[in-house]
Amino acid sequence: MPSLAGGAPMSLQDFYELELLSTTFPGEPWALAAAELETGYLPSRADDYHRRLEEGRAQHPPDGAPVRKPGHLSTTQKVAALDAFADKLLAGSVPVADRLIHIRHYAGELGLSLRDSDLQRKLWEARRRNAGAIEMLKPGMAASVKPETWAWKGLILAGDSTLLASDPKVGKTTLLVDGIARWYRGDAEHLGLAFYGPCPPVIIAGTDMPLGRWLRLLHRFGLAETTGPDCFRLLPDGPIRGLFSMDSPIHLDHDGIARLADLASKHPGCLLIADSYAKLTGPLGLKEASADFAGPLGDLQEAVAPYGTTLVAIHHSGRSRTGEGAVAASRGTTALPAAVSQCVALSWLNRSRGSKDNRVVLQTEGRGGEPMQLLIEQQERGWISHGDAAEVFAEQQAAQAEEGLQDKQAAALDVVRERWEMGRERTTSSVLVDELNMKGGHALRTARRTLQQLLNKGLLQSSKEATNHGQVVWFWPAGGVDDQCHQSFRSPLSEVPPVSPPSPYTAEASTESSDDQREGTHRAQRTGGIDREDRGHPPLPVDTGRVSVIVGGEPGWSIKQGQKLSGRSVAAQDPSGHIRLVDPKDVMPAMSAQAPELATAPTIHGAN
Repeated sequence: MPSLAGGAPMSLQDFYELELLSTTFPGEPWALAAAELETGYLPSRADDYHRRLEEGRAQHPPDGAPVRKPGHLSTTQKVAALDAFADKLLAGSVPVADRLIHIRHYAGELGLSLRDSDLQRKLWEARRRNAGAIEMLKPGMAASVKPETWAWKGLILAGDSTLLASDPKVGKTTLLVDGIARWYRGDAEHLGLAFYGPCPPVIIAGTDMPLGRWLRLLHRFGLAETTGPDCFRLLPDGPIRGLFSMDSPIHLDHDGIARLADLASKHPGCLLIADSYAKLTGPLGLKEASADFAGPLGDLQEAVAPYGTTLVAIHHSGRSRTGEGAVAASRGTTALPAAVSQCVALSWLNRSRGSKDNRVVLQTEGRGGEPMQLLIEQQERGWISHGDAAEVFAEQQAAQAEEGLQDKQAAALDVVRERWEMGRERTTSSVLVDELNMKGGHALRTARRTLQQLLNKGLLQSSKEATNHGQVVWFWPAGGVDDQCHQSFRSPLSEVPPVSPPSPYTAEASTESSDDQREGTHRAQRTGGIDREDRGHPPLPVDTGRVSVIVGGEPGWSIKQGQKLSGRSVAAQDPSGHIRLVDPKDVMPAMSAQAPELATAPTIHGAN
């Protein structure tokens, strides 16, 4: 077969000729010994065979007679010969696109019937051998690794794979090009995230855009220069060492992957950008929803891994998954984000609401470290950072929570905010009843429930404080810093006074709605007639003619001694001294400092 630079494996026809000469003229210095003839062809001795054959032909020129076919090579010998031929192909000057043709022809000479995928794998294996890749690390073996984990801290892992996903036109490609340009100019960081080491060579498999758009984008960031009207070229000494475009496309088929691997071998440690993955795999006919969609990415990773390549694959987001995190942002099969070590997602902050807000949320998830959320924005000169996006997310969540408030919840929130803004005054359920002029026996319960609902939505903060009348729950707007806020004191269980049996009317509370069950009435029933949070501070009677009670779960109330708990309402005095009508079902006895026994009749008696 044709001679290759640096020598080539011997064709079977030539080896047959050497065997014939050796058996015809045994004992010659160039002749193969009997043991060598029995062993058969060894790929590692191809150069020696060529030398022996040339010497034998010089002494005994062939007369043109057909060379007989000597002994049959074993399958193991044929595979070894094929591996040696693949090594020579990669070391020679055969174009990448022609390598498969050559190895297919040689496999035919060996009598091996192999598919192109099998032959391509043989070429990839040869590439890994030539790069010195370790097939399996064993005890005692040393392996060199990169000193840094990151190429671009928090975003791109060095020598590994990253998936960058977003909706179209959010700025995925621009973000990468902006970062490469700053890295190449020597900037230490971008968006507050450090670069590690010098900017590596960059290969762009950019089948997603035509060449004109690529060159204008690169020129905008100083990575291409003009040579005339509407004429550009890559910087001769710039970082971009290769650019494929829609005009001169490349795809992740066998030939395309082999070509990218060949480029990676010539630029060890390069940054390979696959933009976009859907366009690069388009001709393969793979469905995005199928796990097979991630197959070409795995093949590309294996092909370029021996050269320490940093791979960034750009993909589009699924609309229904935008905002669900960096891993979930990728469109189609979950096998794609699972195939990489780092996921980066970009999404508009407020575009879904129809605003012209140009801020973008950058989120990361992966094996490289803690997830990150940044708020960034693209301007004419590139991307800028607005810092951590957590605070903005909190504001958005609060705004969304407010949009769904009921009228009474919105009114209560206005009261709490107004009191706080006017004089940093906190609000209790009793205060809310007064401020909103709430009427009826359930007013206090409704107020407390409304404040708790606002607290659960993240719109309020709360604290409990001990007073002479028991513990009071205070509310103020979320985000406000309350200098008077104290944690409520809770006694150890050993200091809790004995709990008396519940009064008969507490059983009536079990018929309340599920919302009421979260209030103090039902909670007290479960704890034997006393709120667990109030055990450390039992309320005291207001005066000798009144007895302390808990109303709607709130301590500090009192009613007249001997008052019947019957009818539709009962008069009770709240912690601030106001007399209110409350539902008898909301009233529970509060323990005195001496923990008296409770009456079994529906009448509350004072302390002994």
